[in-house]
Amino acid sequence: MIYKKRTTMKLQIVVFILAAFCFLYVASQSPNKVTNIVLIGATGDLAKKYLWQGLFNLYLEKQTSDHQFKIFGGARVDTRKGEELIKQVLNEKLKCENCDDAKEKFKKLVVYQQLKREDDYVRFCSMINASSTSVCSQDGLSQGVCFTDSYMEESGRLFYLSIPPFAYAETSTFIDKHCRPALSKTWLRVVLEKPFGNDLASAKKLATDLRLSLKEEEMYRIDHYLGKTVSMEILKFRKDNEDTLGQMWDSHGIDRVDIVMSETVDVKGRTLFYNEYGVIRDVMQNHLTELLVLIAMDLPNNLKNVTEIHRKKLELLKDINVISPGNVLVGQYEGYASHVREDYEDKEKTSKKSTYAAALLHVSNNRWHGVNFHLVSGKKLKQRASYVKVTFKNRKTCFEVNERCNTDPGVLIFNIGHGDIGSSAIAVTKSLPTPNLDWSVRKVENRMIFGQKSEDFLVFIPPKDADAYSSLISGVFHGDHNLFVSTESLMVSWEKWTPAVQYLDNIEPKVYKGGDNLKELSFMSNGIELQYLQSKSLEDTTGGVSLGVFRDAPLNLGETFPLVERLTQDILQSAQDAITSRGVFHLGLSGGTTIPKLFQALLGLRHNFPWQQTHIWVVDERCVPFEDERSNFGKIQEKLLKFIRVPFMNIHPMPVELVNGVCSDEDRGDEIYAASIRRHVKNSQFDFLVQGVGGDGRTASLFPHTKSLQESEKYVIYSDGGPEKISKKRMTLTFPFINKSRRIAVLILGKGKADIMGVLKGGTSDVQSYPITGVKPETGELAWFIDLEAFTNS
Repeated sequence: MIYKKRTTMKLQIVVFILAAFCFLYVASQSPNKVTNIVLIGATGDLAKKYLWQGLFNLYLEKQTSDHQFKIFGGARVDTRKGEELIKQVLNEKLKCENCDDAKEKFKKLVVYQQLKREDDYVRFCSMINASSTSVCSQDGLSQGVCFTDSYMEESGRLFYLSIPPFAYAETSTFIDKHCRPALSKTWLRVVLEKPFGNDLASAKKLATDLRLSLKEEEMYRIDHYLGKTVSMEILKFRKDNEDTLGQMWDSHGIDRVDIVMSETVDVKGRTLFYNEYGVIRDVMQNHLTELLVLIAMDLPNNLKNVTEIHRKKLELLKDINVISPGNVLVGQYEGYASHVREDYEDKEKTSKKSTYAAALLHVSNNRWHGVNFHLVSGKKLKQRASYVKVTFKNRKTCFEVNERCNTDPGVLIFNIGHGDIGSSAIAVTKSLPTPNLDWSVRKVENRMIFGQKSEDFLVFIPPKDADAYSSLISGVFHGDHNLFVSTESLMVSWEKWTPAVQYLDNIEPKVYKGGDNLKELSFMSNGIELQYLQSKSLEDTTGGVSLGVFRDAPLNLGETFPLVERLTQDILQSAQDAITSRGVFHLGLSGGTTIPKLFQALLGLRHNFPWQQTHIWVVDERCVPFEDERSNFGKIQEKLLKFIRVPFMNIHPMPVELVNGVCSDEDRGDEIYAASIRRHVKNSQFDFLVQGVGGDGRTASLFPHTKSLQESEKYVIYSDGGPEKISKKRMTLTFPFINKSRRIAVLILGKGKADIMGVLKGGTSDVQSYPITGVKPETGELAWFIDLEAFTNS
């Protein structure tokens, strides 16, 4: 018995020594790396077309003796069915040259996993966790003793969610609960396919749901256009040519930018998706807007600094004006309706979803003042093409008749693919400086490129035209966020597009035949808005505003955007009439939350409005410094004046801050402003005055039951600060001056004004309780501009 115990003890000691020796030996070696990749939605259309090839290309790029992959394809189907589908995809879709051996090795790495319920994730991730914490590889484990130096260390876990967006939140929760690596140095990265919501509200909800499970640095939102070869080159091209083309890269050198993605295919078989999103949500809010950002953003100092690049992108996005429905044209190809009925198996099904759209965008900063950005995309068009066309201004002049001088304005084309050039390329007309670009030059003979002879261009082609998804998957593997969309940028982009897409969802798109016959889609751009050439009138493109009578005055009633656009057109017409008869136009703007929506619409007119002959006056002001966020003039300055070219001397803020402080009685700022009006404004009559209405019935800073309502002589007075006490005092125009105006527009927007609208509908004329009823022009005209939310909810 004693002998047996001693023998057992000796054996345990030997095993312990061998295990310790194995551990010390393995620890002294550089561990092999392994990355676990899980493609969820592995049997879907996107995975078949692009993602498996992208993963295979990553394998070819990174598979070495010291780095390996474990690849799992996950889907909802059972194991037998899933394995058959994955095997078929891998056999049919993987492409490469002279790499049959690599293909076979890659196929052996792929394991199918059914991932349908939470239990599936628990089982699957337990298996990954167990294998990733082993000291040695599975082949080297035998009764706890390591007989090999094949030590594997998990570097990271990559989950690619090629699934519908509604499943993102739940799947991310499962990953967070069951699939997080145990070791802190092992990274977790989750790839999300677009669409990221279909408007601002849904995008915010999706972002909130994802933040409950994932950190921002763990999320990689795919926009595959950012992985295109030419797209990835744009910032580098701009940086490398900053000394030449960079000097022209602003409103002084560039006339317009056209960003186009056209396709010849229809959407038959895809209308279940397309009928929910349409062309604007599908490609314009994301792909084309991202290209615009790459063209227009300020260059970062360091192209390798991802944080700086994202900051510059975000700054540019914030400078893009909110896209007005009047700046967007929509169309639907003939036959789309029948495809909808077929896909939905519903003979009565109809749809207003657009399969074509053209949009006019403006960037409200000094660099891009006056430059039109046109975004165009559609299905069933004449040509398959994706490109950015930058048209420069003609700044050359030939003084001698016989002088050979090329006065072509110059064109630069970032050809994403297909089209006139045929492949990925950067083309530049020879009238521009030859770019610094380490790509080969290709001859393109006997062809027209955007209406010019191909001989007029230098066409540069890349040494290798990388697959977009391969580039992006590689970017995720390397933790490079540069090619991906941040949460903050996504929200700002949706802020710009949501009002237009929501309004256009209810508009009948123009029907076009498609193919070579596209005359219905011909449009003109005047810098203010877009208009189909076959439209009968401008109103046809910005309709939706009905006319009527309200309180014995003209009523304009409609959705917010077309309503505000109608008001801007009235202001423009009034300005033109005033300048024709008197040579000057006096415009009064009030404060409040409603008026900024008018500022956005006025910015759409900024290139065609007679700003040089316009004087801008403030109707009311809070007694705070102009830099204070509560200042009405501060809002006018920030949202309008800084972007338009009004002469400095034509801007008239109320003088609330002079020598002795804010709204000091000693300074007599009210009298100074009244004197300025009398000096500049003939007969003390504003040509156009825009008034808002508070929820309590106030207008300007004329509050209910205050002494200011009884003023019968003064044009300008100090008034009470109002019930909210945002400021103790205010300065305001009075009824004697307001009612002298030639035209007065009362603008009422939103559900928040429903209660006061109910009162006004009742016909009250109680000025003391509802000061807005005291607005009654002596000889001028009054018109009401009320949106449907305010009118119908009252």
